[in-house]
Amino acid sequence: MSNKAASLTGALLASKDAPVRPPPATPAPHPESSDAPRQVTLPLDPTRHRRLRLAAAHLDQTEDALMVAALDHYLDRVVSVLLDGRCACLEEGRTSQACPAATFSSARAERAQ
Repeated sequence: MSNKAASLTGALLASKDAPVRPPPATPAPHPESSDAPRQVTLPLDPTRHRRLRLAAAHLDQTEDALMVAALDHYLDRVVSVLLDGRCACLEEGRTSQACPAATFSSARAERAQ
């Protein structure tokens, strides 16, 4: 990584008469009850990322579709067995306000904002 400063060019200059553009608006967060998809970021080491790209290419799927299928499989087959039916909300594939885990995750998400 270089410690050189960027060159100043004419593209960076603006006249005093030029209109100032406001910064782009950030989208409002979706309410918790919305059916809109949530964005999740998952850092992967280069080897896992390469394996994911190769698997997606061989299966003719997108990386996102493969990750969603893997997550569904994990939640259905691994987590369900580990919890041994102790969370009906997870078994039914939904969250419920009656579920202590759902209440905890909602409170944690609100504190993070």
